[in-house]
Amino acid sequence: MKQLLLLFCFVPLFLSAQIVGIVRDENNEPIAFASVYIRGTTNGTVSNASGEFRLTVKPGAYDVVFQYIGYKQKIVPVVVGEKTPRMNVQMESSDLQFNEVVITTDDPAVRMMREVIAKRSYYKKRVEAYSCDAYVKGFYKLKDAPKKIFGQDVGNMGGILDTNRAGVIYLSESVSKIYVQSQPARKKEVMISSKVSGSENGFSLNRATLTDFNLYDEHLEIEREVLSPLADNAFNYYDFRFKGRYKDQNGYDICKIQVNPKRPADPTFSGYLYVVDEWWNLAGADLFLTGASIKQPVLDTMRIQQEFVPVEKPDTWCILTQVTSFKFKVFGFLFDGFFNSVFTDYNLKPNFDKDFFDRETFKIEKTANVRDSTYWAAIRPVPLTTEEARDYVKKDSLQTIWKSKEYLDSIDHKGNRFKPMDLLMGYTWNNSYKNRSFDYPAAFRWVQFNSVQGWVLNFQPKFRIDSDARGTRFWRGEGALNYGFSEKKLRGSLKLQRRLESIRYATAEVSGGIMPEQFNGRNPIGQLTNSQSTLFFGQNYIKLYEKNWLRGEWSQMAGNSILLRGAVEYARRVRLVNTTNYTWYRGDDRPFTDNLPGPAPTDVRQLDFGKSFLVDLNARIRFGQTYSTYPNFRVYEGSKWPEVNLRVRTAIPGVLGSDADYGLAQVQLRQDNVSWGLA
Repeated sequence: MKQLLLLFCFVPLFLSAQIVGIVRDENNEPIAFASVYIRGTTNGTVSNASGEFRLTVKPGAYDVVFQYIGYKQKIVPVVVGEKTPRMNVQMESSDLQFNEVVITTDDPAVRMMREVIAKRSYYKKRVEAYSCDAYVKGFYKLKDAPKKIFGQDVGNMGGILDTNRAGVIYLSESVSKIYVQSQPARKKEVMISSKVSGSENGFSLNRATLTDFNLYDEHLEIEREVLSPLADNAFNYYDFRFKGRYKDQNGYDICKIQVNPKRPADPTFSGYLYVVDEWWNLAGADLFLTGASIKQPVLDTMRIQQEFVPVEKPDTWCILTQVTSFKFKVFGFLFDGFFNSVFTDYNLKPNFDKDFFDRETFKIEKTANVRDSTYWAAIRPVPLTTEEARDYVKKDSLQTIWKSKEYLDSIDHKGNRFKPMDLLMGYTWNNSYKNRSFDYPAAFRWVQFNSVQGWVLNFQPKFRIDSDARGTRFWRGEGALNYGFSEKKLRGSLKLQRRLESIRYATAEVSGGIMPEQFNGRNPIGQLTNSQSTLFFGQNYIKLYEKNWLRGEWSQMAGNSILLRGAVEYARRVRLVNTTNYTWYRGDDRPFTDNLPGPAPTDVRQLDFGKSFLVDLNARIRFGQTYSTYPNFRVYEGSKWPEVNLRVRTAIPGVLGSDADYGLAQVQLRQDNVSWGLA
């Protein structure tokens, strides 16, 4: 399969020609993101931010269609031979026509939208299955950056910012194959090639299926479920206004309908829909979403522009281009950007094998990031703007610097400087070149108080050693030194974790030591909360015992839906008693409660403070869980079904002197991220 995909990628390099040009409006200004395609096909592209376009075809005669929302569709014949034809096209604004005036209480758009909504399910399933190619360009630009943030100099961000405090943050291109089946609904994307500015080994974030905003769905997931203007209950949340109609070059009457939210705080769109009269399908959309409507205050606006083309007459239309643009502001940093998607070469009758759609919804080919500039110059359907081309060149040079040991050491030298405030706020030492770090915790995390130990210093440093920048394999370590001043006793522990690989996430862990532990192993009472309640209110809620233990654990994915975890632990438990009545509370003189998990028994010896040898087995099952595969790791995603957790825990008597003898079997159903829809 991989070899065939690679072959198909290189075929256009030898058998194709190109049509290039620029699209302008009636004022001779370039039109960004205009759709350009060969009439009667889904071979198309979109103009870049400067209005430039490039269309790859075989030699021959063609009718080239130019269309953009709000403008008259234009068709220009062209003959492609040995020379590359250049087309400079000027488009005119649409002359919207209105029907004869009919006195009625409802806007004509109300009747039209009722027809559109009635046929929503029909068009959602109109194409039973298809495959297509998808080119996606992602672009983020920092428009303005503060000179300082939280008192720290921002600088030029490693050479990214220019003298105007602006610069390109992210530029990437990708080419994928998309496979879709409507019944049951399944999708799969295979990224064939990927290019990231400033990262020769990077993989693009430009997943076409993540920006698949299908308005024929009831809701669109954009941080929050946003109600589609085609939803069954759309009239409860939207007002619609008829703005006129025009006839396109294929003979269809296209109606322009304005979409207005009834309430600005609802998760709804505003903008325009372009509907094919009598057939009631979408020909285009130009919709806006505000940050307030999806409860994201950093977002200013998000815009979704879609253009559809007829693939099979009379009513089979497919999306040709989609541009998702946005503006947002975070801590004084002002960003804007877009994801520009072009969908071409639709196959409406693909022959999928029975097991083609499995739990893998996304995959990046291992050779995706090894394409050279010749490949991209030939395959890229949207020309680079001057700014984008400059960014590739600039960051190719910067990349050499960013990856060098000298540069990384210089960054670490500055960041690793120890300051007096680090004693209170915490400190991290990094060796970025070797992917290593050491963390020193903030003071409020290791200064504690409880009635058993009095004032406590609980120092818990951490370290990590990663095999690569992504941490697909790693060592993690965490130690603890615990000293109680009233108890006058020093304790300690150590935990080591080793991730062996990141496909099945095979992980080994060993821990041991002597530490005070809560009777409830889930540690339901936080140390900071208990310190405050004990000192300020005289309430010593936390109850502790001393645990001497050694534990080994192994976990990994078994199949695609089951996470297995097994552990063996030997522990000796020792009772602890209160050693102080110190408090800042000045109420009554009541003493602290005994350090016992409940009412004190008549004979304290009845409490089990012996030895135990435990075997703990867990299985987490996520039915229908999907995953994405990257060259060196896999990302497991959620499921719409509840999660099942199975646990068997048993204490085996007689092993290493264990006197504990019990068994526990537990079944738990759990559902995270429950969607409340518009509620």
